[in-house]
Amino acid sequence: MRFFSPRKWIFKLLRILYFLRHGWKKLRNNALDLKDVFSEFHEDMWREAANELSVKLVRYSGGFYRAHYGERSTWIQDYLVELDHHVTLQVARNKPLVSKVLSEHGVPVPPFHAFTLNNIASAKEFLRNQNAPCVVKPALESAGGKGVTTHVKTDRELIRAAIFASAFCPLIMIERQVPGDVYRFLYLDGELIDAIRRRPPQVIGDGRSTIRELIRAENKRRVEQSGHLALKVLVIDVDCRKTLKRNGLSLNLIPQKDQAVAVKTTTNESGAFECESILNLIPKELIREGARAAEVLGIRLAGIDVMTTDVSIPLKQSGGKIIEVNASPGLHYHYQTRNPEDRVAVAIPILRRLLDIQNDTERINYEFVQQKLQA
Repeated sequence: MRFFSPRKWIFKLLRILYFLRHGWKKLRNNALDLKDVFSEFHEDMWREAANELSVKLVRYSGGFYRAHYGERSTWIQDYLVELDHHVTLQVARNKPLVSKVLSEHGVPVPPFHAFTLNNIASAKEFLRNQNAPCVVKPALESAGGKGVTTHVKTDRELIRAAIFASAFCPLIMIERQVPGDVYRFLYLDGELIDAIRRRPPQVIGDGRSTIRELIRAENKRRVEQSGHLALKVLVIDVDCRKTLKRNGLSLNLIPQKDQAVAVKTTTNESGAFECESILNLIPKELIREGARAAEVLGIRLAGIDVMTTDVSIPLKQSGGKIIEVNASPGLHYHYQTRNPEDRVAVAIPILRRLLDIQNDTERINYEFVQQKLQA
């Protein structure tokens, strides 16, 4: 005999409300949609790489491209390429599985726990045992920071964050939050081809506008710049509101002129002003730690997200952790940086590997990366 569970239905109702609220925000932001810019950016990126390597690139609808070099060819869709097997991609999308496998192989990851709304009590126990802020996020499929809540400290915050995450995936993951900055290491067959620092997105006060108005102005600027600043708009969500509240701010507050205000803790919506190429700052041991994560999971093209307070030393010394492994990493972050003079055009070595091009036509190549690492 099954008994009626009020708490279960309350969770379901709140989840539906969160889902509807998220959908309404997406509809309201349609005027600031970067979808077309997204495809245009990737076309420019791959055409630049094709020109460098004397590759013929044919565009099709839906963001698809066919690259030809002699008798060899490969399919591309925006930033997706034919390097990793479909099963490998599915493994990488399963965050608890990735953390478990990496931990078993001695790769430093934060303590974590997977749960659903039906057994949220286990997540509450995990939170109390950590005695530190935690991150709550969807455990499967989700990418781009969707459904993520940071600095979760109380049961009340946990419940709210879990309901928010469950709007994207019924299986939820909670992990101890790691202090420091986020770094994206991009590996191709075990070789580091670029590294960038990704700080949280921020807006600059003008002395007149509220933070909400500054966010709208920033989003409008991103659209008008046709993807040169970012390929995502800033979304006012749980992470945004919590970040502002933690700093004693709100969406209706008017910052002082030239005051920098962080509007998110997650970095997925960061733009060119918050991203910086730092390839020459990474020590060899830290490079090997990131490569180890890609190797353990068998990922050829891997975006390894590292969080640490000091990127100049190994993770064992800094207490840093690997917080994410991306098997279909976004490549635009490596082009949208505040120091374009140090930019690595990562599409070039990727296209070269896809078509097995063994020549010296590439201007930005492995030797360039090695020079940066040794500088």
